[in-house]
Amino acid sequence: TNVYSTQLKVTKADIETDTAEVRNHAAYSYLVVYGTTVLACFWVVILPPQKAAVKEMLQHGANYPIIGALIIVLTFVILSVSVTSIMMTMFESTSCHLLAGGQGC
Repeated sequence: TNVYSTQLKVTKADIETDTAEVRNHAAYSYLVVYGTTVLACFWVVILPPQKAAVKEMLQHGANYPIIGALIIVLTFVILSVSVTSIMMTMFESTSCHLLAGGQGC
């Protein structure tokens, strides 16, 4: 959220001005949050329906080691970027970077 939030004018001071631009930026921030939530809900469609379906899938193929490895690597990368951006916000020397939510050094 630090990366896209810096592009939007949704600080407390901005919201107090109550301009059309600030309202649009607030709407965009809600669209991002709810859009990603809806997108995450669509992943449920690819899950197997019951234990029997999982058992059949395992017996008749469905061995995808590359996809499994990719999921593990992507999870690690996303977690690393998240922790890094949070840590960068804690220090004044790095809080100005875009990843930390700053405007750039």
